Amino acid sequence: MDTYTWKYVGSIEDMYNLRAEKNRITFIEPLNHLAKVLKNGFELWSDLFQEALQTHLGLKKEIARLITHFFSTLVSMYEIGRLSIVGAETTKLKMTANTASVTA
Repeated sequence: MDTYTWKYVGSIEDMYNLRAEKNRITFIEPLNHLAKVLKNGFELWSDLFQEALQTHLGLKKEIARLITHFFSTLVSMYEIGRLSIVGAETTKLKMTANTASVTA
């Protein structure tokens, strides 16, 4: 499975600073906010992502859906106890194959 890496600085208002590359998403947003969003539900997160990708970055809807699906997968893993977020200062999340673990 691919590895996705994020760099987090700033506040939740900075979420529009996102760019997608080959097998990598660089996204400016604090890690602790990601944890809160995962705990509080996926619907708002999905809507914000769709808006950021389609409106502010002009990416095609297919790319927005792909990234939204990835975050939906993270939420599902969190809900069944297979997502672990450790340390607000850590800057990388790695998703490994069969273990379904995401660690920060």
